Amino acid sequence: MALLAVLDDHGIEVFLPRCGLIEIAAASTRLANPSVSEEICNEVETSFTLYPKIASQESAKKIALKEGCPGFDTYFLAVSEQNSIPLFTDDLGMHRICERRTILFLASARYRS
Repeated sequence: MALLAVLDDHGIEVFLPRCGLIEIAAASTRLANPSVSEEICNEVETSFTLYPKIASQESAKKIALKEGCPGFDTYFLAVSEQNSIPLFTDDLGMHRICERRTILFLASARYRS
């Protein structure tokens, strides 16, 4: 939750595809426990702007057809591209797609492939 506090302190609005909430729930449950996971999800729902799936679906489909990347990733790429906002990722594949599509990205110190 430290990241949420930093973003809030700096007035940074975060857009998240609604389906990303499911990924956060799954990952935080694997890394912590269900009660902490639920708390994280509740905080994300109140702190982030959740982008409806339908608003990014056509753009995500176009990205998937052109890039062949995992379907889930296309929603994050579509929201970033449609809103001209940076994508925060540590995924090397998404990083490369951002470069090809001229999507601004922010990356953690280490990538995962």
